[in-house]
Amino acid sequence: MKKNPKPLTYLVHPSLMETEEVQELTRKGHTVVTDDMLTTTDLVVGPNCYRISQETIHLLDMATKSARATKYPSKKGSKNEESMATS
Repeated sequence: MKKNPKPLTYLVHPSLMETEEVQELTRKGHTVVTDDMLTTTDLVVGPNCYRISQETIHLLDMATKSARATKYPSKKGSKNEESMATS
């Protein structure tokens, strides 16, 4: 499988590590880490946080696209933003 040129790092709850969606992330070259503290954590706070649960794991692809757009903004979009700022 082709490795992703714009890899992301995922913090995944241990109960979701064996899902096909998370396994696919690893095959695509993303970094997937887990932490047992997630079992006792009620709220994760941060500028790049997305909530994906067992019920919403099918939305992982959409969250990945959004996270990638945040981490790797397109140069084309940056030019548009600059021209809008000077207009």
